[in-house]
Amino acid sequence: LIDISSNDKYMRRLANTINNQLRILRRERQKFQHGDLELKNAVTNISHDLRTPLTSLMGYLDIIRLKKFKNEDQYNLYLKNSIDKVNQINELANKMFEYFLVFSKDQDTELSKMSLGVIYEYILENIGVLEENGFEVIKNIKHSDYFIRGNINLVKRIINNVFSNVLKYADIKQPVYITLLIDEDIENLGLTIKNTKKHSANYIESNQIGLKSVQQMIKIHDGTFTVLDEESTFTVSITIPLMQ
Repeated sequence: LIDISSNDKYMRRLANTINNQLRILRRERQKFQHGDLELKNAVTNISHDLRTPLTSLMGYLDIIRLKKFKNEDQYNLYLKNSIDKVNQINELANKMFEYFLVFSKDQDTELSKMSLGVIYEYILENIGVLEENGFEVIKNIKHSDYFIRGNINLVKRIINNVFSNVLKYADIKQPVYITLLIDEDIENLGLTIKNTKKHSANYIESNQIGLKSVQQMIKIHDGTFTVLDEESTFTVSITIPLMQ
C-alpha cells in the first residue's frame, strides 16, 4: 500500500483511492486462491470416492463376464448391484459437474429482483414430491409479497439439492419439519428443514459435495447456510436478505 504522509489533500485523496483499489484486488485474489484450493480438494475427494464404486462395479462385471454365479438368482443379484454402482457413479459425476459449475467464473450468476412467490411455489412443489414418496411433512409456511435479489436458476438448484438430501437420507417413518418465514426484524427470508436420519452407515453424503454447492450458491445471494448434524436429526437452515 502507498504511504499516506503528504500534507497535500489532493495527494492524500489520490493515495486513498489507490489503496482502496489495491485492497479490493487483494481480496479478489484471496477469494480466487481460496476457490482454487477448494476445487483442487474437491477433485481429490471425488476421485477417491469414485474409486470405491468403480472397484465394486469391476468385480461384479467380472463375475458376470466369467459366469462365476451359481444360479439365476445370484446372477440377478450381481446385475442389480452393478446397476446400483453405475447409478452411484453417475450421481457423483453429476454432483462434481454442479460443484465446478457453481465455482466457474463463466456461469450466469447475475441477480435480479425476484418475487418470493416463485420460491414459495417451487418449495411447495418439492414438498408435494416428498409427500408422494410417503413422507409426512409438517410445514409452517407464510406467504408474503417481499422480494429478494436472486438468480432463479441458482435458487431452484438450492431447493432441489436440500430436498433431494431429504429424499435420500431421511427416515421416511418420521415427519419432516419445514419452516419458511420472513423475519422482518433482520429483514431476511428463512428456510429451515429438519428430518430424522436413516439408521444407515450410508447416511452421510460423500464429502457432502451437494451441500457445499448449496453453500456457495447461498454465498452468491449474500445469505447464510448452516447445517446441524446431530446423532439422530439433520437440520439445514438458509437465510437470504430481502430487498430494501
